[in-house]
Amino acid sequence: MTLANLHDGCDALTNNGYLDIVDCIVGNTGIVDVDKTLLELYRRVAFNIAIGNHDDHFRNHGFLLSKDGWQLSPAYDLNPTNYRTQSLLISSNSNESSLEVLQDSCDEYMLSHTEASTIIENIQDCMSTWRDVAVKCGISKTEQKRFEQRFEKS
Repeated sequence: MTLANLHDGCDALTNNGYLDIVDCIVGNTGIVDVDKTLLELYRRVAFNIAIGNHDDHFRNHGFLLSKDGWQLSPAYDLNPTNYRTQSLLISSNSNESSLEVLQDSCDEYMLSHTEASTIIENIQDCMSTWRDVAVKCGISKTEQKRFEQRFEKS
């Protein structure tokens, strides 16, 4: 939040979102590999949407300072829900939890339609195996049923 000059309470209701992180990435000369970082951010947004992670506020996004410069921290605090909105705007005007809205806003993330489509298709492919992963991890049928519609929609 500090690197992006944001504070607690900044979210979709205050017209803030992932594009503030994009601005931080593009506007900070200390970011390691801007293009790769933008792709990774977009991938994370797509995954947050796919699992319905409504807990995607700015405290759950961070940068770490390495010897080469600032880079996105590993993803953390990812919680599946059945919410249909994100805590943060995913485009300049929507926090709808929709991969279509994200795809349509790829220019705002400074990505080509091909790059965005590839990322979204990859996330959808990964999500297609969710039930196998849930079974392997011992997730109860009740919990699987709870998120079935969400995960199969992705």
